[in-house]
Amino acid sequence: MARAQKARAGDLDAVLVASYAGRLKGAKTDRASFDPVVAEIERDARVKSPEIIAIAKSYAGAAKKIGSRAAALEAIRKRFVELVRFDAKNELAAKSRPW
Repeated sequence: MARAQKARAGDLDAVLVASYAGRLKGAKTDRASFDPVVAEIERDARVKSPEIIAIAKSYAGAAKKIGSRAAALEAIRKRFVELVRFDAKNELAAKSRPW
């Protein structure tokens, strides 16, 4: 079984992974840009589990192991929420500074 997993990992489409990860990073905190990319990832038949896990690791910088397609999508969505909250917090802090 270990050999089968290694063979699949070697078949990873790096161009596809880089493309989707770049588009996710380019969306920054814009929900209108982020949601279509995630929807496209979900319906793209070329994006198998190894690709989506690699996309999640590239976009979210996931430290813990992502073991499934669903977990990878959750990590992507969670990272987006973290970015939005961080941006909102910084905006609020900038408004409250007296200088």
